[in-house]
This record gives sequence, C-alpha cells and structure tokens, in this order.
Amino acid sequence: MVNKLMEAGVAGVSLTVISPEGTWNGVGGMADIQNKIPMSPNNTLRIGSMTKMVKRFIFQIKK
Repeated sequence: MVNKLMEAGVAGVSLTVISPEGTWNGVGGMADIQNKIPMSPNNTLRIGSMTKMVKRFIFQIKK
C-alpha cells in the first residue's frame, strides 16, 4: 500500500492498519522534502482531506 501511494506521487506517507490478526505500520517517502528528512513512524501528521484520498485509493486497490 505504501509503495502504491508513493508511485501515485505522494511525498510522504505513514499508515497503520489494525485488524484482528494484528497491527501493521508502514512509512515511505519524505517528511521534509526540502531538508531531505525521511518519513518515520514517529512523525505527527495532520490528516485533513488526505483521509478522503487514502480512502479512495484503498477502495481502488481492493477492486
């Protein structure tokens, strides 16, 4: 999922999936492009309208 978002042009992504089987965390890309700081699971992100984009993306890859 992280790789697909990166291929779609997202600068940085942090995902957590919680299911009955367990918890999965994944990160990719940059937290700060200008200063070349990679994304980390500890980054704090504002979700805002990104939630809608991620939801659409998840539904697309499920098809």
